[in-house]
Amino acid sequence: MICFVSISCSKNEVKKDEGEMEANLIQQYQEFLSKRKDYGPVRDSILQHFEDSLYSYLKVASFDKSELKGLDSLEGVGVTSSADGKLRIVSWDYFNGGPWHIHNSVYQFNNELEFDVSFLGKKERYGWVSPETDSFYFKIFQPEQNLYLLKSWGSHGSGGEFYIFKMLRAKGNKLSDYNGFDNKPNIWFTKHRGDDVKIVYDTEKKTISYPEYKEDQETGFSKLTGEQIILSWDGEQFIKQE
Repeated sequence: MICFVSISCSKNEVKKDEGEMEANLIQQYQEFLSKRKDYGPVRDSILQHFEDSLYSYLKVASFDKSELKGLDSLEGVGVTSSADGKLRIVSWDYFNGGPWHIHNSVYQFNNELEFDVSFLGKKERYGWVSPETDSFYFKIFQPEQNLYLLKSWGSHGSGGEFYIFKMLRAKGNKLSDYNGFDNKPNIWFTKHRGDDVKIVYDTEKKTISYPEYKEDQETGFSKLTGEQIILSWDGEQFIKQE
């Protein structure tokens, strides 16, 4: 076939390349899933190859042509996007065994000039470096036009789970941490796995609400008080309501 319109042909080639790259990503993670219980260097190298390939893919993958549905459908993988269509995050499980989950995440920010791609935390082979590192990101909100509020989940065993709200700000062509919680970029909430409680961001009121826990003097464990803690957005920070 002869292409008379070079621009059109170029776009088709990019779309084809993106399709092939996503198919390879799916194949790589499926290979990791097939060996996820074979702990050792082979398993680790497959996962590292997937992470390197995903990073390279997100540097070129357009939002409108690549919805990552195939990747999102895989066990242990999640893809979430912002309402303005500029930010998306891919998270995946290391399947390290037991209730202590280790995750990794990478974001892709479309600033209309190029794709800003970065991992959301640093990781060691065993253990975690920061709360964000072990988080599985599943929701993105926007309290302001250039601010993103990320919600993530994680588990560190011993019957405990945690949720993190983290903020990023778009400035120029990049995303960076935004200190929106008492001059810190995130707030970390821990709960007991069996407690039927919710940590909620209200998009209309721009509030974060979560149940209060306090240490029981007799047992030494934390327990619910029945009270709700509410953080309200004042335009720059989330402030605790008194």
